[in-house]
Amino acid sequence: MYFAAFESEYGNYVARRYIAFLDPHAKFLPEYGYPSKKRKGVKIDFMKTNFGSSFPNQCYPYMAIEGCDFTKKFKGTLFRLPLRTRVLAEQSKISQEEIKISNIRKKFSNIQSNKEKLFLRNIESCSFYNIEGGETQLIWQSQIRNIKSCREDRQNIVDNIIDAPIYQLNIERNNYKNKELRTKTSEIWLLCTGGHDDFDQDLMERKPRGGVASFLAQSNDKSDESFDNLEKLTPNPPKLEGEVFSYLSLPISTNLGVHLNGNFSLTSARRGIFQSKSDLPRKDSDKNKHENKEANFRPYIMNNLWPNTKNVTMNFFKNYGLNVIKKLGNDIHRIFWTEANGGQFISLEDAKIFSNKEEIIVDILVSSGISAVMLEEDKIKQLNEIIEPGESEFPYKPDMIVDEQDEYTHDDLFKLLVLRDKNSYEILSGLPLVPLSNGLVGKFGEDYYVGHEFLDLFPDIGPSKFVSANSVLKPVRELKWNSNGKSLPDRRWFERIWLILNNDASNIDFDKLSKFPILSTIKPSNMLVRPDISNPLIQNGNSLFSLFDILVKLKVRFTDMAFPESAHEDLKKCVNECTTINIINSLERARLSLTMERLFEKSKLSSSKCEKFRTFIKDELKILIAHARSQRGFMEILKSLPIWPIHSSENKLIDATSGDLPPQELPFFSFHKKTNFYRCDHESDFNALTELGVTPMDTLEYLKGIVKQVDDESDELEPSQDYVVFLQSVLSLRDREIEKYLGQKEIIPNKPLSDFVNVDTLYDMSVPVLRSIFHDTDKYFLPPELQNNTVCLKALKRMGLISTAMGVPLPKRNNLYQKDALLTSLLDKLTVEPDDDYHDAVFIVGEERKTIRANRYVLSAASKKFEEKFRDNINEIEIEFHQDVFKVFLQLLYGQTFRAATIPILSTASDFKTEHEFKTHYLSFLIDLLKLTVSYEVKPLRNKVEDAIMEGFFEAHIKTYRNPINKQLRKNAVNETEKSEISKISRMLQPFLQN
Repeated sequence: MYFAAFESEYGNYVARRYIAFLDPHAKFLPEYGYPSKKRKGVKIDFMKTNFGSSFPNQCYPYMAIEGCDFTKKFKGTLFRLPLRTRVLAEQSKISQEEIKISNIRKKFSNIQSNKEKLFLRNIESCSFYNIEGGETQLIWQSQIRNIKSCREDRQNIVDNIIDAPIYQLNIERNNYKNKELRTKTSEIWLLCTGGHDDFDQDLMERKPRGGVASFLAQSNDKSDESFDNLEKLTPNPPKLEGEVFSYLSLPISTNLGVHLNGNFSLTSARRGIFQSKSDLPRKDSDKNKHENKEANFRPYIMNNLWPNTKNVTMNFFKNYGLNVIKKLGNDIHRIFWTEANGGQFISLEDAKIFSNKEEIIVDILVSSGISAVMLEEDKIKQLNEIIEPGESEFPYKPDMIVDEQDEYTHDDLFKLLVLRDKNSYEILSGLPLVPLSNGLVGKFGEDYYVGHEFLDLFPDIGPSKFVSANSVLKPVRELKWNSNGKSLPDRRWFERIWLILNNDASNIDFDKLSKFPILSTIKPSNMLVRPDISNPLIQNGNSLFSLFDILVKLKVRFTDMAFPESAHEDLKKCVNECTTINIINSLERARLSLTMERLFEKSKLSSSKCEKFRTFIKDELKILIAHARSQRGFMEILKSLPIWPIHSSENKLIDATSGDLPPQELPFFSFHKKTNFYRCDHESDFNALTELGVTPMDTLEYLKGIVKQVDDESDELEPSQDYVVFLQSVLSLRDREIEKYLGQKEIIPNKPLSDFVNVDTLYDMSVPVLRSIFHDTDKYFLPPELQNNTVCLKALKRMGLISTAMGVPLPKRNNLYQKDALLTSLLDKLTVEPDDDYHDAVFIVGEERKTIRANRYVLSAASKKFEEKFRDNINEIEIEFHQDVFKVFLQLLYGQTFRAATIPILSTASDFKTEHEFKTHYLSFLIDLLKLTVSYEVKPLRNKVEDAIMEGFFEAHIKTYRNPINKQLRKNAVNETEKSEISKISRMLQPFLQN
C-alpha cells in the first residue's frame, strides 16, 4: 500500500475471505464505541457477514474478476484505489497532487523490467489493463512461464545452505497496443535462496530470505519458441548492473553483476544500507555484513557473473564478492571455463590459471588436453587477495599453474619456453617442458644425482638440461603409471625398487622416502602415491567385496600391496587391513576439506547403493560403537555419515545429527512435502538412529507440530484420507493427555473432509435422532474410519463428541430465518455500512449537531410518536441527547438485543480512572436512554432500561435501607390517592424490601 498512499486518499482491497476499507482521514467509515471513535480503517469477514449480498454496490467492481464473488475465499489480492480528484487534493493531509488516469497509465507503462518478481514468493503473473467505456484493454502482461517447475522452490524458506535450491525463472513480458502484441521480452534468470541457519541469531530478529539472481539470457523474439532459442544463449549472458533487493528492488547499486536479496537494515531514505561502525545502529551494520558474507553465494557462470570487484568502490560489496569466489573454490563448484576436451566447466582445483595475455600458451596447453583457464588480470588479482591472509585450504596456488605429465611435441615445448617471460622462468620449475636428447621430456629446473650401482633404473638421464638456480624440486603426491608400459616406471622397475627397500629396511630414511610416490593402488587404478601414515591405503579384502565399488566412489583408496615382517615399521603403517573400523576412518580422511555430506554428494551414489551402505553400517553398528569408546571423535564420524533417508519429496539423505526422529508408536504424517523427519522403513533404522544418539520425539510434542501446521495454514490446508488414517492411529493410543490436548483444537476432520473442526461441534452418527436432525448434510459427522472404529469413537466421546440430542437446536423454520436475516440486514445498513439510499429520516443529534439517518418505515413500526412526526412531513428532527445514546436507542428500535446494543458502552470501562467514575457515567447514559423511551412511548424498551437501572444501581441500596423505606411509605399513605400510588411502588419494591 506504499504506492496507494500517494495516489489515492481512500482504498479497499480483497484478500482470501476479507475485504478491508481504508479511510485515512476518518471521514466516511461509521463511528464505534462509547464515547464514539472515528475509524481510519475496517476489515470485514465477508463470508461471515453475507457482505456481498448486503452491499452489492461496494462489491460490484470486484465481481467482474473471475473467482471473486464474495461467497468463497478469493485466491489472491485485489486492490481498488479511487484516484485523488482536485477536490480531494485540496482537502488532503497527505498530498495536494491531483492524480489522473493518464498519470497512472504513464507510470505503469514505464515499467520495463521483469526484475520485481525475482525474489517474491507467491506473485506469478502481473497484468495492467485499461477499462474504458466497458471495454477492457490489456496494456502489458508479465508472467513466469515455467512456474510449475519452480513454484515450490520459490515459496519455500530453506534453512540449510546445502538444501538451498538453485532454480531457473523464465519470465516473459508482452506489451500490447490495440489488442495486438507489439513487443515481447523473454528473460532467463538463475536464482538461489536459503541458508538461514548460517545466521548469527544474536544479530537476527527474524530469519531472512537471502538470495542471488543471475541474468542468463534475454531475447526480443516474439515467437512461441523464444525460450527454446534462449537456452542456446546462456553460456554468454548479458551484462547486468547488480542491485540490492529487499524482496523488491531498492535504488542501491552494487556493480557485482548479480542482484542480491536480503532483510537488510536500510537508511531512512531507503537509498543505502548500514555497513560500518560509523553507521547507526551498529547491530544493523553487523547484521548486513553477516547476511552478505554467509547467505548469498551461488552465481554459476564465470565471465559475466563473476563478482567483479574492479568497479566496486564499497568494501562491503567487495568483501562479498571475494567471499563468493572463496566459497565457490572451496566447495569445488564447476564455474571455470576451459576449451580443453571440447569445452567444459571445471572446478578451481582442476583449473590451470593463466592471464589473458598468455593466450598462445593457453592454446598450446589446451591442444594437449590440459585444463588451462584464461582469466582477466583483475580476476587473478582477486584470487591472490584471497590467499594473502593465509587461506591454506583455498585450492588456488599461483606458483603451481600446471602440473601435468602428458607428452608434448618438442616444437610446442620450445614455444612455451620462448613465449614465457624470462623473469618468470622460476614458476616453470617442475613442469614437463624440457626436450631431452633421447626424444623424451624432462622437467624444467630438475637436477638428478644418481649412484652408478642402479644406473639402469634411470636410463633417460640426458647430457643437458635447463636448470634454474632458484628452483626447488617439489615431488608430486601421486603419479599415473602403466605397469605394463614401455616407459618407466613399469612393473619390473617397481618390483626392483621394492626389493631394495624391503631388503634394506634398517637403512631407510622414511621421512625422505615418504616424499615420493612409490605405493601402487588398484583403485584408483594406475596410480602411484606417497607412503602416508596419517592416510594409509586399505588392503583389498574379500570380506567387503560387495561394497568395493561404493567405497571407491567415496574416495577410499585400495592397494594389493603386502609387506613382509622384515619391512620398515613405518611402511607397514601405510597400509591398513580391510576392516569396518578402518573403512570409516578412511572415509574421514578421504573427505579432506569437504564435509562428509559433500563427499557423498560428489560420489553420486544411487539410492540402491546408499541403502546397501546403510545396511552395512547397521549390521556393523555394535562393533563400531564399541570402538568409539576407545577412539576419540570416532562417534562423531559415524554420526556425520549422510546415509539416513528423510520424509521429503526430494528423496534426500542426511546425517544422524540434522533430523528429527518421529515417535515409533505412530506412523509418520505431515502436511508438508519437505520435512526434516527421518524415514524409518525398517525397525532396524529406528534402532540404529537411537543407538547413534538420536532421541525420538515425544508423541505429544510431535502432534503439537502437526496442529501448528493446521493453525498456521488453515486457509490452504484441507483434511486428507491419509490424515484420517493417521488420526485413527493417534486415537488408538488411548492416551488421555493427548485426547485432552486435541479436544481443545480445531483438528478433527468432518465426514466430507472439507474442514478441520473442534470435536465438540461434531455428532455421533450412530444416534438415530441425530441422523434425523442433520439428515440433509454430513458435515457435522465423523469420517467413517473414525465413526466405525470402537476405540476411536470412545476416545472422541471422551474428547467432547456429541452423542445425545439434548441441547441440539431444532432446524429453524424458514419464516424465522427470514426474520433474522431481515433484522441483520437492517442493522448492518444502520451501523456497519450506513446506506443513505434506504435512509429517509434525518436527525440532528446533540450539541455536535451530528447528522444520523435511519429508515422511516422501521421507526414508524416501532414507535407511534415517530409515525406522527413523519406524518407531519418534518424534514429534520432535533435530538437533544448525546449521539451515542441516540444510536443505541435506534439499534434497540431496529430489533437488536439490549445486551448487544450496550456492549460498546460497557467496553469503555477501562477508559475511566475509577470504577465509581464509570458507574456514574453509565448511569447517566441509562437515564438519558430511559428519557428517550418515555418520550417516544416505547414501553417494552422502557421496561428493559428500568430493569437495567434497578439491577445495576438500586437493588443493593434499597436492600440496605429496607426498614426506613417501609416506614416512610406507611407514613406517606395519608389519603386514598396516595395509598393507591404507594401501593404500586411497594409492589415494585417488594422483592427488595423483604427480609
